Order: sequence, then structure tokens, then C-alpha cells
Amino acid sequence: MAILYKHFASFRTVFYVFFTCFCLLPPLKAQAEDAIFTVSDVKVDITAESAAVAREQAFAKAQTDAFLKLAERLMPEGEMASFTPPDPQTISTMIKDFEVTQEQLSSVRYIGTYTFNFNDRNVRKFFSGSGVQFSDVSSRPVLALPFYQRDTGTVLWSQDNDWMKAWNRAGDLGGLVPIVVPIGDLMDVSDINEDQALGYDDAKLRSMLGRYNAGEAAVLYAVPDQSLALAAEHEKAAGSLV
Repeated sequence: MAILYKHFASFRTVFYVFFTCFCLLPPLKAQAEDAIFTVSDVKVDITAESAAVAREQAFAKAQTDAFLKLAERLMPEGEMASFTPPDPQTISTMIKDFEVTQEQLSSVRYIGTYTFNFNDRNVRKFFSGSGVQFSDVSSRPVLALPFYQRDTGTVLWSQDNDWMKAWNRAGDLGGLVPIVVPIGDLMDVSDINEDQALGYDDAKLRSMLGRYNAGEAAVLYAVPDQSLALAAEHEKAAGSLV
């Protein structure tokens, strides 16, 4: 059974006591996913003596930050504590291409957001040559279906589903086992109803998995715990899905 762990930005109501049920479907044929070597939403903010210098330093930092994110995906958790990334020049030889998705600059400051596509062959060569344990065998995504228990019953697609909102705000859900959160369009709503957390239609769920290119689905059932104190907006809620 897969184990997912993710920190969620908390909402005004704390609801982090929940039951999770994995609904595993027969596995589809495993395929290598290029997405595992793509690192997006890398944000940097650098101030220097000029905008040009700040931009140059920001790009170097973005490369390092992106490579560390990639290493976290590929390496065992225990290995990361002692891992030292290579210098930006070495990292640049492993980058296939990159995109600046957003940027702002002044006379001395540069703020940018990057997406990096790494060359899988060069990355494997680096880790193999460094003697570092790693795994680049990715599985097809897991489709998360976050049901939320309210007084009137369970909700999935409703606007007041705080559990769905938490997943949508969770950030990077990539990795060796990518997680996909459904968008909730008309086809999604037709396939999975609000009251089908444990009584879904197998054929319709398979159709939904096909649309999202997912190999399995995880039905995530959250129940609010009113005995817990209210959490501030900036606080992180430590929760695990098992």
C-alpha cells in the first residue's frame, strides 16, 4: 500500500482527523514519465548591486534549488540529509531547457519563477557516478478524490469542500508517485457523485482515471474535529495519509 505524506496550509477550521481509504484498481502498464525530471514553480528573490547581477545570481540559485527538488524525488529520504548539490555549472550540464514563467526586476532586485526540464540521461549519469542511491522509476499518477464530511453529508465538488481546497493549495504533487487532483468539470461530476465516497461506480471511475492518465485512485475521507483549536492562516498543519 502506498503511503502519501504532505503538509497542507491550514484553513480557519482545523479538520485534520480523518480516515483514508485507498481504492486500488488493476495496475496499468508502467511507463516512464518525463514529468519526474521537470521541476516547476522554482521561486527566487535576489538583491545585488545591479539588476543584471541580481538576475545572474537568481538563475544560479534557481538551478540549485530545482536540482535539490529533483534530488528529493529520486533519493531515499535518509540520503538527503547528507547530500550536497553540485555547483551551478555542473547542474547546467544536466538541464535540457528552462522557462521563466514570471519575473519582476528593479535597478537592484530580481524576482523570478522558473520551470526546469532536466536531461534524464545526464541526471542518471551524475547520480551513478556520485555513488548515490536513487530511483527514477516513476509510476502513473494517483487520482486523489478528497471527500469532506459536513453536517448535511459528504461533499466533493461543492465550493465548501475545505479538504479539496487544501489539496489544490498543497503545491508540488509530483515525484515518483505523482498525485493528480481532479478539476471538477461536468465529466468529473457525472462520474463521481458527492455521496459516492465508498460506493463509486467502477466503470465510471475507470473512465475518470483514463482522462487523467492515472493508474489508481485514492478516496480521501476527511472529518472535521471541532475539539481542535482554530489555526491561523499562516500556520502549517502536519498531517499524514496512510
